[in-house]
Amino acid sequence: MSLAVLERTDSKKTLYLSTDGAGQIPTEYLKEVGEIVIAFDRDRSGKEMVERIKEQLPKAVVKTPKAKDWNQDLVNSLDWFGKNRSNEIDRQQQRGIERGGGLSR
Repeated sequence: MSLAVLERTDSKKTLYLSTDGAGQIPTEYLKEVGEIVIAFDRDRSGKEMVERIKEQLPKAVVKTPKAKDWNQDLVNSLDWFGKNRSNEIDRQQQRGIERGGGLSR
């Protein structure tokens, strides 16, 4: 689900499925879907899952996280103590002012 957050867009509807680790996926249904992306962890079991699913869905595109998994990629994308955090706080405060909500003291 971390990948869903990383790739969030308002311009494209996307269905994300999370597996139980055993690779139980609805392959018959997915064969009817236009574009399929496989995205598992960057470890041996993740690579094995990709291979198993690619056998069943050969047209699927594979995405691999830069870190050990997609959650770590998401965490790494957040700049909690740097400029991005300050900018986000400023934006939230501005939105509150624009809505007339102001900030409580």
